[in-house]
Amino acid sequence: MRPPTLSKPEAVKPSRDLPDWLKRAFLTSVKHYQAGMYEQARQLLIATLEREPRHSDSLYLLGSIAAQSRDLDLAEEMLRQAIAIESRKPVYWVLYGNILQYKNQWDASAECYRAALTLDPNHTDAYYNWGNTFERQQRNREATECFETALRLHPGHLQARNNLANQYRNAGRLDEAAAHLQQAHRQEPASVPVILNLGNVYMAMNRHQDAIDCFDAAIQLAPAMSVLYSNKGNALRALTRVEESLAAYRQAIALEPARAEFHINCGIALQMQGRLPEALASFRQAMTLAPESAAACGAGLFSLHYDPALSPMDLCQAHREWAKRYAPPTPPRRHANSRDPERRLRIGLVSADLRQHPVTFFTLPLLEAHDEERYEILCYSSGGKSDAWTERMRNAADGWCEAAGLTDLELAERIARDEIDILIDLSGHTAGNRLLAFAHKPAPIALSWLGYFNTTGLDAVDYLLVDPIVAPPEEQAPFVEKPLRLDGCYLAYAGPEYAPAVAPLPALTQNHITFGCFNTLSKVTDDVVKLWARLLHRVPLSRLILKNSILDDGHSRQLYWEAFAREGIHRHRVDLLGSSPHRELLASYEHIDIALDTFPYNGGTTTCEALWMGIPVITQAGDRFVSRVGATILTNAGFPAWVTHSPEDYIEQAAALAANPEQLAQIRASLRDRIQRSTLGDTAQFTRRWEHALRMVWHDWIRSAG
Repeated sequence: MRPPTLSKPEAVKPSRDLPDWLKRAFLTSVKHYQAGMYEQARQLLIATLEREPRHSDSLYLLGSIAAQSRDLDLAEEMLRQAIAIESRKPVYWVLYGNILQYKNQWDASAECYRAALTLDPNHTDAYYNWGNTFERQQRNREATECFETALRLHPGHLQARNNLANQYRNAGRLDEAAAHLQQAHRQEPASVPVILNLGNVYMAMNRHQDAIDCFDAAIQLAPAMSVLYSNKGNALRALTRVEESLAAYRQAIALEPARAEFHINCGIALQMQGRLPEALASFRQAMTLAPESAAACGAGLFSLHYDPALSPMDLCQAHREWAKRYAPPTPPRRHANSRDPERRLRIGLVSADLRQHPVTFFTLPLLEAHDEERYEILCYSSGGKSDAWTERMRNAADGWCEAAGLTDLELAERIARDEIDILIDLSGHTAGNRLLAFAHKPAPIALSWLGYFNTTGLDAVDYLLVDPIVAPPEEQAPFVEKPLRLDGCYLAYAGPEYAPAVAPLPALTQNHITFGCFNTLSKVTDDVVKLWARLLHRVPLSRLILKNSILDDGHSRQLYWEAFAREGIHRHRVDLLGSSPHRELLASYEHIDIALDTFPYNGGTTTCEALWMGIPVITQAGDRFVSRVGATILTNAGFPAWVTHSPEDYIEQAAALAANPEQLAQIRASLRDRIQRSTLGDTAQFTRRWEHALRMVWHDWIRSAG
């Protein structure tokens, strides 16, 4: 959050009954101050106060100069003296409130603005600055109300309009935010904060090129402002212009090397290109620069799953340390939920990804199949973006809360008011998570499921929903939470209605085998490339197709061609395909004979989608949750033979499938039907198992609660 701005004070007019010398001295001081000649103004004010120590306007202006130089203790003392002499001037109270705001004395600051409004109920700056205080406290509703009032009183108040637009953006009211900022831009075309914030709103609206145009315009006006380059990098990254985004982040870092968020953004872009050692170095630098930042350390936690050198217990300890630092236990909350063991339970799902996203692909069938008489499911959507999938989720849920504009505490209080019995985190440490709301323990039971692949690290989360393959009961579970094991698979899959029909096996007409992988490129590590290159050498004439939006970026394509070339695979054997709408992505499987999973970070959605499109998948299982996702999907789909446990086994299984195109064609023709009839594809039965597991933990809570 940006620090408050101690803006220049409102002008004060000298009283009519002052001596002429005092009027002239004070007016000269004001002119010096307005010209930025602070030292000359200060010296003249001191001389004035030596002759007339009770001149409150001089004390006020001297306090303003002290505030501008960040001598807040002196500024506070000057305003205290001015108000003791003359307490009826609202401008004194407003500046006093601003000083206290900067010192994080929220309640005292609010009292000052309240005093100003008692004297003048229409004092615009009192409402504006009170809104800033609320904003710094993350009391967004009150901040919005203050900015709206300030703007009604003074429609030309640029800062109030700018800050109101920020509040609207945070609350997901993007069209209103854009309209206010466009009006502010017409009012003041050279205002860098307005152009910056308009670019941020365009980012939230997925108007990424418009956002880039804004950031470029602001850079022309303020070329030394580091955040402009970082935000431009974010927009470029969203357009998968990854190499350009890295250049922008490096410019931001060159201007402000100690700002952790720039290193995080750089790390994300490097990770997207599969440059994991460099990405990890960026995340570690961010954690070094901002050890107090939950976001910096959370991004680092996520990236650790790509490092095979860390053991499952190492990862668990890293998550535990994150929680200890950023989400310590809060005072116990008494939950008044009815202890009836068989009543209708209120279930809360919390996610930033309730849109076209893997979390929604797996959750929507459950919502549509849940027993509405016994379970009431409410969704808390904190992503701020929506699409057709969002509307389907909203229609299938029993309740919906737009939570993007709520602080963690506000969200926790809302969940408590809703009397949620079981609260489910669908994000873990992925972007947009609300784990700090979970730390407040707003519901009797909390569990994490689906959106992550490890422990949250929080004592406030009671269970991690898993299955016997990703978390075998005979092993010590490397989780802070208690493992809640579902029979079968911990997820179920149903392909979208718009999925095209399964196409014929391409090998029958192409006379060669085509392997493929549509996983996120960050999972395609050097070790994965080396193993796939061995497989291509093993299977003569075979080809490989990789498809991901990052491959729209020419430099990213070159990096992967070079990686395969180092292993003796010419680029003509590796096709690198970029982004496409989801239906067209599924249709692209018509070119694939056999899908290859990544390791140690397995695919999830991509494995299910490949199976749905008739493609067998070869996976390599490992020693942790994220390395066993492929194993549980394939086993519960009915194909445990496609699960391998070593690089050599991986190559042998893939080569054996490749050697028998007729068998591949038979598998392809029947695979979708077999998936639909499997444990993996039976979403209705999965929903019953899921509901039963929740009912059992509810019974356990009732017993433990006495």
